[in-house]
Amino acid sequence: MKQQMLWCIAMWIIFCGFIIYLSEVSRKEEVYKMNCDLLIGGWHPDAPKEFIKLCEKAKKERSDR
Repeated sequence: MKQQMLWCIAMWIIFCGFIIYLSEVSRKEEVYKMNCDLLIGGWHPDAPKEFIKLCEKAKKERSDR
């Protein structure tokens, strides 16, 4: 009886750990997508600075054509 209880607890810990691991992995693989047209005057409070630089670069490449 005691072995069955320990086995059940161990499996529950493994199961919960697996769920936490999968949630962390899925969170890291998220890709930040945002439309450059949403930038107001080249700036938006929710946009990271790297994204703003990429939008400026893309806009410059379009105007160079």
